[in-house]
Amino acid sequence: MKEQLLQFLILFITIFSRFLYWAIFLYILLSWVSRKKTPFSKWLQALVIPLLKPFRFAKLGMLDFSPVVALLAIEFGTGWIIQFLSQFLAS
Repeated sequence: MKEQLLQFLILFITIFSRFLYWAIFLYILLSWVSRKKTPFSKWLQALVIPLLKPFRFAKLGMLDFSPVVALLAIEFGTGWIIQFLSQFLAS
């Protein structure tokens, strides 16, 4: 039972991190391509902007690297959490 719970938790964290990753990636693409405010872009902006606020320090002049830093944080954070939880599965 404990193993199933840990496997579910690992799967949930993986899926959730992929969702956040792609949401930020789409936000980046839409900011370059489209200037129209569609309901989807407003929803995506409401989701992504709070995620990017802690990383707003990563600005270099007019360039904002906060989405890149956020994507890296998601990747490394997810990897560390999954590795930590996997240790409990192995024991």
